Amino acid sequence: STTILGAIDISGAGGLDLDAAIANTDGSAGAASLDVNGATNLGANVVTTGAQIYTGATTVSADISLKNTDNNVTFGDTLDSDGTPRDLTIDTDGNTGTILFSGGVGQNNNFDVITITGNLDLDADIGADDFSAAGATSIAVSGASNLGGDVTTSGTQTYTGAVTLSGEAINLKGTTIQFGSTVAGGTQNLKVEGIMDLNGAMTNVGILEITGASDIGAEISTTGTQTYTGAVTLSGAARTLTATNNSAVLFSSTIDGTQDLTVA
Repeated sequence: STTILGAIDISGAGGLDLDAAIANTDGSAGAASLDVNGATNLGANVVTTGAQIYTGATTVSADISLKNTDNNVTFGDTLDSDGTPRDLTIDTDGNTGTILFSGGVGQNNNFDVITITGNLDLDADIGADDFSAAGATSIAVSGASNLGGDVTTSGTQTYTGAVTLSGEAINLKGTTIQFGSTVAGGTQNLKVEGIMDLNGAMTNVGILEITGASDIGAEISTTGTQTYTGAVTLSGAARTLTATNNSAVLFSSTIDGTQDLTVA
């Protein structure tokens, strides 16, 4: 048999130093929810049925998993590894729950692989504010992503669900940036420093700049210029690149594909 504690509420300024899992030995939930007011050191897995809230600065000191069932995981302050790049897996058991990053991620000590099963609400940067250092080796998000901050990785970024840009201007830097669904720009500028793999329509972006190669598998519309520095490959059906306000569409390398291409 398994035992599930009720809600764990740690309200003192001392925070939480976790060196053993909050979970049953079979991997099932060990508590209904977890709410930590102070700083947190996570050195073991946390499995709850409900929400997890880490209000203070959080340090991850082992490769860990944070799991719940269709609920949110909230980080109210900075989130860092302990000096060794750690794997961080956050699993909400589907795409109902949302992971909220309110503070910088990996800005002091970077992560290795960040894997999110659920939605992402990013309100701060992952990696250095000036893009000079990666916050993680890679990041993958299964659900929708609200990007209100920049993301810098040394490897890939995979956004499987719909992406919304909510920051003033968003910079995504990595080896390959893959969009599995739509990208809604909200008139924000978007710069992709790396290869772009686009599989859903990109709409209402301000200025779009791609520094690496581009695989364009959907329509793109911007209110400003579009700049494709690397080679462009068209995939799927006929493609239309629309830049309104008499804005230019600039290609600095080759364009390949058997599809019709319309630039408007």
